[in-house]
Amino acid sequence: MDLHNKPTSQSRHQGKPAPALKNLNDLCCDVMEFNYSFAATLLQKKVHDRFSTEQPEDFLPMEKELFVAQLTSEKSAAFDTLIAQHSPFLDSLGLTLSLRSTSVSTTDFNHDEALFQLDKGKTFVNYLSTLAGKHLTDQDNVTLYSIMEDLLSYLQFESDFTDSSDTPSIECAVALGGIVENLKKISGFQEEATILVFGRYLSLLEHKCLHGVITLERAGIFAIGTLRLNESGGEFIHIPYSHPSLRWHIVCSDAESYRNVWELAIGAIEKLLPFSTYKQLTTLAITTTLDNLNWIKHDLNSNGWNLRDDDQTEEFKIVVDEVAERLTEMLGD
Repeated sequence: MDLHNKPTSQSRHQGKPAPALKNLNDLCCDVMEFNYSFAATLLQKKVHDRFSTEQPEDFLPMEKELFVAQLTSEKSAAFDTLIAQHSPFLDSLGLTLSLRSTSVSTTDFNHDEALFQLDKGKTFVNYLSTLAGKHLTDQDNVTLYSIMEDLLSYLQFESDFTDSSDTPSIECAVALGGIVENLKKISGFQEEATILVFGRYLSLLEHKCLHGVITLERAGIFAIGTLRLNESGGEFIHIPYSHPSLRWHIVCSDAESYRNVWELAIGAIEKLLPFSTYKQLTTLAITTTLDNLNWIKHDLNSNGWNLRDDDQTEEFKIVVDEVAERLTEMLGD
């Protein structure tokens, strides 16, 4: 997360000043500094600088392994220190920090960052309520926006509402309504889009389909944010982008990797099929994907994306046909 590039706007002057957010701003600055200092790309550069191609003949590969292990240990120790320094304050907010992957890893390091997640939902909602009707400075907005983005990130990419040990997911279910209600009351909070996203998840939670939607969006069957319920809550509405999100043929290097990524996606639908609650959702997922497969086959043939030889393109088409056959069978069950 890059707090340096978070959008800000001119301060609003209506409303009373918000309670002092200095401690929270300071905490976020410490988190930002940790994430910058231990970014995978920066650590990888240290390794490269130390073990360049111009090494003495007595260089041993084990030296590099030991250096990588040292840097990894330093990151772990620094994270523990960060938690220890801020643990009481984090607890008072109902939040905690965890190391979560945010990008592609480098050769020797996982690209994970310290991100906020819910630990006590009601406590966090109570904290947000102290900001209701108050004025936020631009820095306050950056801080609050960063925290809310971290919570959304966990919800979208990490949560498992079927796992009773997944505390952040459970606390999210407890807190989601209060989060939406209180964000709407913070007159200085400038990220209305964030409120809308939380509101969408609240609607899905209230209709007992949040887990299903997240599962399918995370698997790539639907692009994130393209599914919502109609006003009655009885039917899903899919708002697709200009092209399907299932463009894995662009990034997959061979038919085997292409088949594997489709296996994960179709597996997400299969996990939801036994539950009657998700019947309309899974039917929509199957029919939408079947429609998209024709587009995908055409895209495989296009000169703009097809960088493979004819034989490999045909192998990819075979995978597409296999997926279509499996989906059609699901639709008939």
